[in-house]
Amino acid sequence: MKERTKMKVAALSTLLCLLTIAQASNNYFRVPNTSVSYRVSREKTGENNSSIFLDDSSKKSTITIACFNYAPIFYITVPEKILTQQQARDSIIPDLYIRADSAKKVGRFEAAAVGDEATTDFNTIGGWENDQQIVSLMLSEKKSVTVQFKVVTGKYVRYTFPTAGLASTFKLLRNCK
Repeated sequence: MKERTKMKVAALSTLLCLLTIAQASNNYFRVPNTSVSYRVSREKTGENNSSIFLDDSSKKSTITIACFNYAPIFYITVPEKILTQQQARDSIIPDLYIRADSAKKVGRFEAAAVGDEATTDFNTIGGWENDQQIVSLMLSEKKSVTVQFKVVTGKYVRYTFPTAGLASTFKLLRNCK
C-alpha cells in the first residue's frame, strides 16, 4: 500500500473514533427541521476538526464530512456490510455513485476502506482522493443527493440524503478552514 494511502487510512480511522466520542459530548448540535447535525471542534493550534453528519431519509445511514488538515473528508456509514476483511486488505472497494437530484448528474468516485487491517470498519467507506469533488457536488445540491454502491452480497444499495441545511452548516464551520 502506498505511504499516502496508509496515512489517509490512518487519519480516517482516527477521525471515526473521535467522531463517535464527539457525538456523545456537548458540542454536538442538530440543525432544526433538517437531517443535518454537526460538531464544532478546534485544535489548540487552530486547526478545524469539526464535522457535519447527514442522515438519510430512512435514518439508517449517515454521511460524514469531517474537517481534517483544513479540507473536508467524506465518508458514508451504512447498516449493510460493504467489505470483507480480505477485500479491505486487497483494496477491493466498490465505487461510489452519487447523483445530484436537481441536476440529474451522476458522479462515479473511487472509494477507500476506513481504518487499517486491525481496525477496519466494514460498514464505512470514504471518498478517497475525491473528497473535495464529492463535497462540492453535495454542497451545490439544494434538495437531495443519492449515493449508491455495491455491498458484500453483490447487490447495490441506494440511500437518499436531504441536503437542506448542509451548505449553511458547512459555511458555519468555516468551510473546514
